[in-house]
Amino acid sequence: MYCELECKTNFSFLRGASHPEELITRAAELGLPALAISDFDGVYGIPKAYWCAKDIPDFKLITGASINLEDHPRLTLLARDRAAYGVLCRLLTAAHAGKEKGRARLYLERARRFLRGDFPD
Repeated sequence: MYCELECKTNFSFLRGASHPEELITRAAELGLPALAISDFDGVYGIPKAYWCAKDIPDFKLITGASINLEDHPRLTLLARDRAAYGVLCRLLTAAHAGKEKGRARLYLERARRFLRGDFPD
């Protein structure tokens, strides 16, 4: 069964056009079992998507983010559970730390360390 894993909401400026609630509702109308929201450099659309998806029986919202890397093409990360969501949020915080708005970036090796559970300063 098909499931979109790189859906961008209107929170991904100039990339996504639809509100998270619209995307969830339409995915359910089409009979999709799940939808992954993976906005650029953040989980901005997830709260609104969650409040919509929780009322749809048997529908799964997959949380993710598409992160910008200095030394590698953009990478989409999907959280498999609540613990992975926490790691994703820590990684996104590190990517934004000390940078101008819209300039979040990490080096691939630092992202790998986060994903292994080694949270560098």
